[in-house]
Amino acid sequence: MSKNHRWASAFKRCALAVTAAGLSVAASTASAYEPGWYFGLSGSYVSIEDADGTLTTGGITPTVPGTPVDPTTCLLTPLPVLGPLLNGVVEAIGVDQGCLLLLLGPGTPGSPGTPTPGSPINPIETPSRITFDGGLGIEGSIGYLFEGGFRPELSLSYAENDIDQLSTQTAGGVVTSSPDGKLRSYRAMGNAWFDFDFGSFLVPYIGAGAGYQKSELDIGDSSGSSSGFVYQAGAGLGFLINDKTTMSLDYRYIVGDDIESGTTTTGTPETGITTTSRSGEYKAQAVGLTLRHTFGGEIADADGDGVPDPPDPVTARARALARERTAARAPPRPLRGRRP
Repeated sequence: MSKNHRWASAFKRCALAVTAAGLSVAASTASAYEPGWYFGLSGSYVSIEDADGTLTTGGITPTVPGTPVDPTTCLLTPLPVLGPLLNGVVEAIGVDQGCLLLLLGPGTPGSPGTPTPGSPINPIETPSRITFDGGLGIEGSIGYLFEGGFRPELSLSYAENDIDQLSTQTAGGVVTSSPDGKLRSYRAMGNAWFDFDFGSFLVPYIGAGAGYQKSELDIGDSSGSSSGFVYQAGAGLGFLINDKTTMSLDYRYIVGDDIESGTTTTGTPETGITTTSRSGEYKAQAVGLTLRHTFGGEIADADGDGVPDPPDPVTARARALARERTAARAPPRPLRGRRP
């Protein structure tokens, strides 16, 4: 065997060994996180966009007083001694109101008249805006991580934001106020995330979800609730702590049905009753951290070498190169019949 041929053969064996080692490392890194069931717990900062909507004003007009009725007195009733005596005789024969022949009797008492109840006022809608302070949210989730990075999950979350300001457009301009109040949001969602595994301890992901949201909006002494459809889109970056635990930085954009406040009632029937209520759109952004832990599943290791199998089609090539590397490192077997 020539010297050049030996060098070429040695270089080929070295290249195969390096390639196999690189693929083995990449395979173990690519599957650094373990597939299976997982549980996640997250906390986030929630910013709600200005809730443009309407201020609805209605009520009832004031009660209209009745026409007063003056009392009447019979002619002989005021006479001393005789008037009461004759009135007693009249009452004895069954006259308990009015006057007998306009002369005797108890007379007719006066009355304020019968009032007329107020009538409902047609609601008037005025452009309005609710501004919220930033708030905090928490979320618990459970899902399943498949080989390849697909992660369907179910999540329950809660967020709370204080009211910063109310603005109402009137004929004279914008009227603002800063009442005490807050918005509480409860969500149950089904999500689908996809992890991008580039063979690093950093794992970016994207996804979306949809579900049900209940919102409770308190403004002053009034409280109202609304519920309906909600959806979200999100992305994030996971940091692999170990093969079972991931910490991720998350972003969510959430859109839900309109939120509604309770009805505030002021006034009395005599002066008129005024009712007001507010509604606004719900759009929120959330940035948070999630700790996710896998508690089920097994790492694929078909050849039992302790190194997780990489995704196909790399598996077959990595195994072939590993076998060639092992054969290249084995000492040559002596020929039969020849003494060393």
